[in-house]
Amino acid sequence: MTRPLILIGMMGAGKSATAEKLGAKLTRPVRDCDQEIEAEHGTIEDIFTELGEETFRKIEEEMVKKILTENPSAVIALGGGAYLSAPVRKACQDANALVVWLKADADTILKRLDKDESGAVRPLLAQAGDKKTLIQDLLEARLPFYEQADIVIEEQASPEAAALAILKAQELQ
Repeated sequence: MTRPLILIGMMGAGKSATAEKLGAKLTRPVRDCDQEIEAEHGTIEDIFTELGEETFRKIEEEMVKKILTENPSAVIALGGGAYLSAPVRKACQDANALVVWLKADADTILKRLDKDESGAVRPLLAQAGDKKTLIQDLLEARLPFYEQADIVIEEQASPEAAALAILKAQELQ
């Protein structure tokens, strides 16, 4: 059986776009956790505002489990904070998922988020005065979790390049 392929990393690291490219190359279904949460529960911004981050994280945990159950061979893009959750990490482990960290530094993330034309609101950044400092702080706090990935993909120029790097790294597994 084909293992699920999970993409983790900070917002703006390119998880969603890379998942699409990777799914096409592998002819596997692609699932985006944040998109599916929004389809079922409303915008992430509204969930954060109305129900709080803790409730959002519980919804996120359930969505990851649901996706892994429904599509055990999918390429899955997780939200930036999802892999910090012990139940999410356990679900990935139980599914024998190959976890890939798309690594990007704070400057790159900030540039990508500034160029993002999707209109997505990033709740953790919405109230931030100094976005770069917040991103650096989030990166530092999340590093111990992201470092648990099976594969680390250093910053790539495009989702296509990241997908190719993942395919190459996967061959070495």
